[in-house]
Amino acid sequence: MMKKGGDESPSEVEDVEEMECDWTEMMEFYKQAAESYSDMKDVKEAAGAYKKLGYVHAQFAETVETAAENIEHTRNAIHVYRKAATLYNEIGDKQEELECIGEASLFNGFLAGSNVESRKAFSKSHDHFIESSELYSKENDREGQARTLSRAAMVSFYLVSQSSDKQEIEQLIQEGITTAGESWELSKNVGNAQSLAESLYAESWLCWAHMVLAPFRWDENWKEYNRKLLLKSEESIEITRDCDNPLFIGMAHLVTGLLYYFFGFHFIKDEREQRVYTEKGFQLLEKALV
Repeated sequence: MMKKGGDESPSEVEDVEEMECDWTEMMEFYKQAAESYSDMKDVKEAAGAYKKLGYVHAQFAETVETAAENIEHTRNAIHVYRKAATLYNEIGDKQEELECIGEASLFNGFLAGSNVESRKAFSKSHDHFIESSELYSKENDREGQARTLSRAAMVSFYLVSQSSDKQEIEQLIQEGITTAGESWELSKNVGNAQSLAESLYAESWLCWAHMVLAPFRWDENWKEYNRKLLLKSEESIEITRDCDNPLFIGMAHLVTGLLYYFFGFHFIKDEREQRVYTEKGFQLLEKALV
């Protein structure tokens, strides 16, 4: 956690994505850090501070009580992510620049005034995240690759939720599931709880969206896929267990609880065994809310 003296640099503080924190305090800290590094002409550190400030604004937007506050902090996130992108451009860090543009486009999609504008913003966001992940891969930066792929998978789900064309939906789902699976494996290997939880979340919801389009109950192929996804989600709970941020622990428990309930209800015929699955699901869902 942050020291009360406020003299530490961003590099001396745990990654904000990995810790439980006071969002207001963190906003002030990264704002001051970004301004201080800008004054010192330290472009790389300033860009990193603005990037973290964008993340903090975006997370804080999810905790506020009014729509006006949510919009305000979402706009702030867009603004500082764009600032970070501009600074990364100055030092030629293309993958970081594209990642920040992807984040700005994603949140711009949430504020868009129409479905057409929203889909356009989400599509741009997805493309930027994918391009960024490819550059991270070339640099052998597995954590950056995992992070941007998990974001691309999440955006795929948002695109699916706004599409009405069955063929397009199926293509988005297949691509999104592949992206999420790749991100999950990379995240597991590098120990990134955030991208691991996000990729699991994205894959699960994309899977369920796909099952809306196709008959699945008692289908052995769907049963086997969901069984593997359930095992992956259980492993995710173990991996995120020591994470300092309850958000990612909660995401892993939420998805696993839903998978247990879904699997028991749709794929288990024996009523006693079915009850075991559904009760386990409810227990995990309760833990997700803690």
